[in-house]
Amino acid sequence: EIVYFEYLKMQKEIKIVTLKNEFFFSEPMNELEKRMKPLGFEISCRGILVNLERISRIQRNNILLDTGSTVPLSQRRVTEFKGSMNEYIHDSFH
Repeated sequence: EIVYFEYLKMQKEIKIVTLKNEFFFSEPMNELEKRMKPLGFEISCRGILVNLERISRIQRNNILLDTGSTVPLSQRRVTEFKGSMNEYIHDSFH
């Protein structure tokens, strides 16, 4: 299961972080975002697309994941990200 995607600017590729492994592939981040957003993924900051199902909590400008990992949350995106997360949780119960 995918935990998050991270764009690696120096390598010009995307790292896929799963529960057990990491994989790499090339695709424009905006295309990946379009494909993954309906599946419960949201951009937390430039270059990181997070699986909303894997979030344990949000603490200041960090997202704590149920895997023990932490990814950054852009201050500019906090409101939109939390709104998407609340919508995802609401939809999960209906």
